[in-house]
Amino acid sequence: MEQSVIYNNTVFNNLFSPKEFEFLNYMNNSLEKIDDIIEKEKANENMIIKFIDNLHNMLSSNSVNIDLETTNNLISELKNILNLLNDNIKTLENNKQTYHEIKNDIVDLSLKANSENNSKNNYKSSSELTELRTRLNNFANTVEKTKSQIFLNDIKVDTFFTKPIVKKYLLYCSSGIQNITNSTEYVENLEPNSQGTENNSSDSLTNSKATNEDNPVLIISERDKKVYLPYSKKEVLTYLEQYPEQYKSFDEVISQKFIFPLDFYIKHPVVARFRESYSLVRNKESKPKIEALKFAIDTMFHYELNPAIIAACKSQNQIENYLSCIKEKRENEFTDFEIKFEVSPL
Repeated sequence: MEQSVIYNNTVFNNLFSPKEFEFLNYMNNSLEKIDDIIEKEKANENMIIKFIDNLHNMLSSNSVNIDLETTNNLISELKNILNLLNDNIKTLENNKQTYHEIKNDIVDLSLKANSENNSKNNYKSSSELTELRTRLNNFANTVEKTKSQIFLNDIKVDTFFTKPIVKKYLLYCSSGIQNITNSTEYVENLEPNSQGTENNSSDSLTNSKATNEDNPVLIISERDKKVYLPYSKKEVLTYLEQYPEQYKSFDEVISQKFIFPLDFYIKHPVVARFRESYSLVRNKESKPKIEALKFAIDTMFHYELNPAIIAACKSQNQIENYLSCIKEKRENEFTDFEIKFEVSPL
């Protein structure tokens, strides 16, 4: 009905130029194509999300050899590619909305002209028509500019997907690599894993304060070459309740889930910061993967931040609070948990 009012209305045909009429026809006929492009952009976005998951799984596995320099560059580029895809989707959605708004205003103007029986000359000089034509022509210029920008963005995205390293990770992704959980898995989404160290010695358990109570202390020990993460009694009991066949005692949960080799965090600190930050936001906070990626990229190059501290945090607010404290040189004001460094004697 609306389309019939626009294109069959003699007042409309006389008030708008052939070029303006042609643009409206073009936009109307392009809506389906725009929807197809949006779906393609969203499909690329989903591919990036799968890629991130697979990359994170590989970084969490000691069994996969990682080219650190290439991986660091790749992680940095991921955020830019996601921004390009988001910009394309947002632009296309905005163009659709603007077109519908202008079309509805044209329908209203055409109906008004017909109902009032006014002459076309009255409307040619009306401020309402002048404003509408200005909007229409500005929108036509915007569409032309955005077409070029979307095209350039798509070239960059397609180029990213053709890189050998990206193909490598996508190949792992499409082949269904097993999900490898990490050291900072959220207790409300627990799954048994083999990331923890088999560390049942009495010395290790003593250092980690493995008693049946809360342990609010993170110990980063050069002497033992281990990291002892803080934990709550509730966390440990949850493991025991959820997996009684895998964990036989309180101490066994501690040794497998809260004690890790020091190298797991400090051997490749940039990668470790990315891995732990992504896990913190995605697994503990249950936030969207894209949000987790952006936070992980922002955090990975904080060279003053020990990755083990990220692993010890229970929420994004905690790590942001810690970063704020070290930035303002007031580390002693960080009280979410205690941090102890055990340095090997010279």
